[in-house]
Amino acid sequence: EDDVRKFVIRREVTPKNADKKPYTKAPKIQRLVTPRTLMHKRRLVTVKKRQQEKSREAAAEYAQLLAMRQKEQRERKEELRRRRSSASRNSVSKQ
Repeated sequence: EDDVRKFVIRREVTPKNADKKPYTKAPKIQRLVTPRTLMHKRRLVTVKKRQQEKSREAAAEYAQLLAMRQKEQRERKEELRRRRSSASRNSVSKQ
């Protein structure tokens, strides 16, 4: 593979001090977009999407579990109320 740094356009700089000899400067090289970097980026995105989907499914499952437990708790409370009210009716009728 070719080294990109070899093909950068350099500019010559003359120093303010006349005693020193001129030197060249090159701009900073941006990160190259290679097939490998694209592949890595694509993989990261798919992993991220997969994780989001997994977490969304887990949240839905947990919400379903909570709803079921709340329903059971509501039914238990209702049953207790029915028992109490029937017990109090029975005690009133006996007197």
